[in-house]
Amino acid sequence: MSGAYAVRTGAAADFSALLDFTLELEKQTVAVSAEIRQVEGTFYLRLIKLPTELLGALLPADRSVVPEITRYLNVWYSFKADSLNKYIPGFEIDRSAAGLDPAKQAKIKELVAKANLYHIQSVTRNELIGEVDVYRYLADLLTENLLALVREMAVVLDNRTFTAAEESQLRTVLAQAAKAKVQLWVGKDDHLLRRSHVSLDDVSAGASLLSTEINLEFTDFNQARIGAPEGALSLEAVIDEAISRQQRLTRDSRRITDLRQIQLALELFADSHRGQYPADIYSVTPCGRAAACGLASVDACGGKLCLAAVPTDPLDRTYAYAPHTTRRTIDAYHLGASLEDSGN
Repeated sequence: MSGAYAVRTGAAADFSALLDFTLELEKQTVAVSAEIRQVEGTFYLRLIKLPTELLGALLPADRSVVPEITRYLNVWYSFKADSLNKYIPGFEIDRSAAGLDPAKQAKIKELVAKANLYHIQSVTRNELIGEVDVYRYLADLLTENLLALVREMAVVLDNRTFTAAEESQLRTVLAQAAKAKVQLWVGKDDHLLRRSHVSLDDVSAGASLLSTEINLEFTDFNQARIGAPEGALSLEAVIDEAISRQQRLTRDSRRITDLRQIQLALELFADSHRGQYPADIYSVTPCGRAAACGLASVDACGGKLCLAAVPTDPLDRTYAYAPHTTRRTIDAYHLGASLEDSGN
């Protein structure tokens, strides 16, 4: 990670950061790179590198996903943090809005501030990262102290103590976390974190044991003037268009399914009525029209094979097939051809 920042009086600092992540698997390397800026309260995001081949392999083979993904690379998108809240599921928003009362918040902050969760040991005091003098430290998680903190927080948040089963589960998780070896390299003069290395050996994952290494490097923390990129697209508009496009695809798929059901019900009705099609679609629903319930019997089209109800449009819930529900003579195949017409 590298970047720059600019301090503004009475406001949050502007910043620009380049994030570059590389995940090395057994047979391939997965790379993700992005740049993010904040300028006067607006965020700007640019995706530089994505594992397109891996993403393509995870999605259905009949979709050409790689071109779809790459079209979003190296394009700046702008957004306000609050503008993305509408994409959070309702229950998450409700939970976030509920929050904690000020007294509980203050108590939680007090508990965290007093907790001694790590043992940090100085290892070397004469290393270099580039041209920067750094100190190297080892950090060990104090699991019993963290367990005590979680117990105290549970009392504050839920007014209850841990059950034996909950404490056992938490101990299992902490035992895995305690296996981590954490090394930190901190600048001698500016006290900025320059590098971190986390290694986990023999971590249980089901029936397997995994070993993982995570390296993070932070470089070029310079104070500079941060400018907003020109021509940035609204991320909110891009997301809305993608959602709308998916909704249209879902609607079209639903309409095709509805069409097949209508055709089947009409044909079954005709089979049961000497080749005569019903006067309208309502006649192949169990209750017929709302004003004339019983117009069609349950067995009019073969019992359970009737339409449960006249289908409505998946997007706006209107009767998408209204032009075809009042015709006195309905032919299933003419109806199908009409519904499949892109103009309808």
